[in-house]
Amino acid sequence: MAVGGVLLLGACTSATKDAPDVARDAASERGPREDEVGSADATGTSSDDAGGADLPAASCPQAPPRAQSTGAPLTVALAVNLGDAPLSFGEPNAYHGGSLTPLNVRFYLSHLAVVRADGQVLPLDLLGSSGEVEPFGVHFANLEEPSTLTFHTVVPAGQYREIRFTWGIDDACNGGSSTRVYPLDDTSQMTWPHLQGLGYLFFRYEARWAGSSPADAGGAFGVDGGANRDGAAADGAATDAAVTALPPTAIHMGGLVGSIFAPEVHVPTALSVAGTAPLTKTMQMSLDAIFEEASSPATSASALSTSLGSEVAFGDRLRQRAAASSIFKLAP
Repeated sequence: MAVGGVLLLGACTSATKDAPDVARDAASERGPREDEVGSADATGTSSDDAGGADLPAASCPQAPPRAQSTGAPLTVALAVNLGDAPLSFGEPNAYHGGSLTPLNVRFYLSHLAVVRADGQVLPLDLLGSSGEVEPFGVHFANLEEPSTLTFHTVVPAGQYREIRFTWGIDDACNGGSSTRVYPLDDTSQMTWPHLQGLGYLFFRYEARWAGSSPADAGGAFGVDGGANRDGAAADGAATDAAVTALPPTAIHMGGLVGSIFAPEVHVPTALSVAGTAPLTKTMQMSLDAIFEEASSPATSASALSTSLGSEVAFGDRLRQRAAASSIFKLAP
């Protein structure tokens, strides 16, 4: 719909489906969980078809115990990029012949860890600015609040080849009540808008696109000029290639309690920690890579890929493909 010369796509006008029906569909599609067949590895994590999600945790304590008490303080700044430039939130960003104005970008990070050169995985704490473990061990990043675009941890001395984390929250936290304290409360705006009472979104993005019309958008996104970017229709049918070549203007990535889990992201790095000297790093998140993964074919069928509208279909493809993507990079 065009309003004042602005093309509005992907607004949250999803087809509706009863929440119990969606949960039942997901359970029937997934088959037995890996924890049900005893295939979890020694770290207590495993993966579904998305390629790297934690098994449901036993609980979601508001004040989890510390994983590491000594080491070097590490501060990580989150930088969101669009193209080759930092994203300007709430303002028009020149992009592929048009203008993209991000209106809502927020997401959870949890289960932070580093991997030593020998493959040993060390869990880390997500800490507040004063050194306390963040509630539920979860960091909530919200581009409306620049102070949330930094997280803190403590890393023991050593050489590390990778940083990893859950892009979202684990199953136990996802299944809890939204009456809990921040960031797992309603003020986060991360509870499912489509599925009341069935958990949280892991990543939420909404924007306004202006400029290029569907007729001249080209083939910037998706495969084959966007012809495989299905899901813009409630039934998941492929839509017009020119329309789907536009960047998504809404992506809602979430899961379903007990069946569809948040992706685990692996970020290659060469991190050297000696003693207790403070370190500062920047982790870049690429919206281009997010658009590409959300616009590519799903790796498997899912109850979330076709039944709840285009923003959820984009989000589920993103969830399935995130573990093998280069969405996050640690700057040198």
